[in-house]
Amino acid sequence: LHELSVPDGERAFSPAERAEHRVVSLEQRLPRGLLLRTEVYQRKGYQTRPRWENLVSLYNVFSEVQTDRIRIDSDEDDARGVEVLIERRASGAAAWGWSAGYAWARARERVGDRDIPRARDQRHTLLAEVTYAPNPRWNASAAWQYHTGWPTTGASYVLVPLANGRRAVQRVLGTPYAERLPAYHRLDLRVTR
Repeated sequence: LHELSVPDGERAFSPAERAEHRVVSLEQRLPRGLLLRTEVYQRKGYQTRPRWENLVSLYNVFSEVQTDRIRIDSDEDDARGVEVLIERRASGAAAWGWSAGYAWARARERVGDRDIPRARDQRHTLLAEVTYAPNPRWNASAAWQYHTGWPTTGASYVLVPLANGRRAVQRVLGTPYAERLPAYHRLDLRVTR
């Protein structure tokens, strides 16, 4: 038993979900202290439990009171991807280490007669990190990440007449997750002692 969404009006628990996970991972040591890791994975979900999501306000503390909340009843879901990582770990005095990786992924679900992306479906991800340890006490690192945009739901606003003759602004949501946010990237710098 897990997560009965009482604020959304649910009164009964759903049957247990079923999922199949498949993972193949290969790790190979290369010359010059390099390590190459490749992983292929798939997760297929069946009898997926209905869930509630906010289509626009993803990070709201009280998500159940937002007007963009919908119930998603998917018949099945599928997440799959390929990840490749190459790295060289820092070792010894005044050591440099680095890693670089790429991932291709897809996360979709079947809702009625449509396939829609999951909220965190990010197709391409690039990672790079560099570390330098001049001695055992100090460490400096830089980490960069890039990923393509997450799915989002478009919204438009219309004026609707009220009974008192005034008008109010009403949000109209588009097709769930039919649009994409711009690509995301970040750079983190860190020095520790």
